[in-house]
Amino acid sequence: MNKKNKSRIRPRSPAQRERWRAERLLRGILEGTAAQAGEAFLRALVKNLALALEVRFAFVSEIAPAGAAHARVLAFWKDDGYALQFEYAMHGTPCEVVAADAEFVLTEGIRRRFPGDARLRDLGAECFFGVRLQSASGAALGVLAIADDKPLADESTARVVMGIFAA
Repeated sequence: MNKKNKSRIRPRSPAQRERWRAERLLRGILEGTAAQAGEAFLRALVKNLALALEVRFAFVSEIAPAGAAHARVLAFWKDDGYALQFEYAMHGTPCEVVAADAEFVLTEGIRRRFPGDARLRDLGAECFFGVRLQSASGAALGVLAIADDKPLADESTARVVMGIFAA
């Protein structure tokens, strides 16, 4: 089968369509980050993750070495540009849950669940999906997360894509 014919093949079942869409999204993210390293990679990752999953916000943060009390955002994509790096206290935030439980998703109502999180309020966030970035021994190193001002439309695809980068 040549490349031209292969591009015409379309998945038929819902499971095949979901997998095909996740593969397309992943391919786009990887193409957008492949030539990058270090901070440039993280910036490209959050931008391409937000664009692929059609959300307004994506970020990656590093948990302070002294423990999970504070984190530093290394790259933050907001709408159509990068926000400045910042530090934040993790207590009372979805990131605290991610650091402890490896993953946290709330498809809607994130501000009601975390009413003390001023950043979620300022962003007008409605949904949140975060995965823990961890060392080979399982120690929490950081958080990769997406958020939006509307409910998360496709949790299963987001789960596949986010899980790949958390591995």
